[in-house]
Amino acid sequence: MSSAVASGVPGLAEYTSTVWSLSGSRRVSQSNVMVLSSGWAMLLVAVRHGEDRPSRHSSSNRGLPRRSEEAGNPSRKPHVSTVVINQAMATVLVIGSLLGGTGVARAGAAEIPKGFLLTEPAATAGPIVEDEEWWKISNSLSRQFELNPCGTKGKPRDGRAAMRTITYSNSAPSGSSEQLVLYRSTRSAQAAFRKLRADLARCPRRATAKGDTGSGFGYVGKPLRVGDEALSVSGHLYKQGKREREPAELGIVARRGAALFFYTDIGNGLGAGKKIVNQAKKMTKKVCDLPGVCG
Repeated sequence: MSSAVASGVPGLAEYTSTVWSLSGSRRVSQSNVMVLSSGWAMLLVAVRHGEDRPSRHSSSNRGLPRRSEEAGNPSRKPHVSTVVINQAMATVLVIGSLLGGTGVARAGAAEIPKGFLLTEPAATAGPIVEDEEWWKISNSLSRQFELNPCGTKGKPRDGRAAMRTITYSNSAPSGSSEQLVLYRSTRSAQAAFRKLRADLARCPRRATAKGDTGSGFGYVGKPLRVGDEALSVSGHLYKQGKREREPAELGIVARRGAALFFYTDIGNGLGAGKKIVNQAKKMTKKVCDLPGVCG
């Protein structure tokens, strides 16, 4: 289909662009690829129908001079049946929505595919030893970040579009978590990252002050070269205002485009730091497979 024809029909250029972008996406199932291909064929038929149909000003109605005039104007766009094309586009959109996959009708919807997170296969398989370890998977948008320096509560309203949190714990006791948050825009993701960084500075310690006999807990963050921006975070116990040297919790928060992702570890010592950094690096690349995140 020529670009001239596509630009001459309302909505056709946008549909054409969507078809090609979705056809190359890993999230589109084989059945939906067939729908896209069928829709493309329908549009070609519609265009050819319009090109072959005589117009009201064709030579059969007005005589040869009109044909000569059109021949002398190579830039004249072919007549296209807009009604037929709109019907074809509507049909394809309905079929795509009925399939229930990631078809054209859902091209703009932020979504985390099933099995996308790094720890999801293990979480889905379940515990190896019953009553000794536990996995939980949540898609709740109202959940707080796995790194929450100020102990913020309530429902976040920061432009989230999709979210998945996977937590693991065992009887050792120790645990870990993975969290992916997709935002409606890169700007919203940047704002969320800035707020978290500010919280780390604003709430270095909780429920403790110098001279207190009780203990508290707090986080320390430092920049990390992962993704577009990232922080390496360690959580420490404070006793009588002094921070213990060995961290009780390790965490990574990174942003790539319109996504934030977290990896944390509790109770496995400093050696777990390298593991969660490597996880964050893997997700930095993988998250760009999701439409609209890095583009």
